[in-house]
Amino acid sequence: MLLHDIDNPRIIHGNSLEKNVREYKESDRFDVILMNPPYGGNEKEGVKQNFPADLRSSETADLFMSVIMYR
Repeated sequence: MLLHDIDNPRIIHGNSLEKNVREYKESDRFDVILMNPPYGGNEKEGVKQNFPADLRSSETADLFMSVIMYR
């Protein structure tokens, strides 16, 4: 970010799978999302509750794709 003169980048460190995808608002949307999900990983059982029943999975790559569809 420093190389591009971005003094105050809006970088947030966290697990995007821990937020309930149904709570995203219009202001949370993006035009483009680039990602490299952790293939082959598994999330904690409680994370599944953040997704509609038809999208629930323990597989992290599947969950990240669901987050992208909501964002």
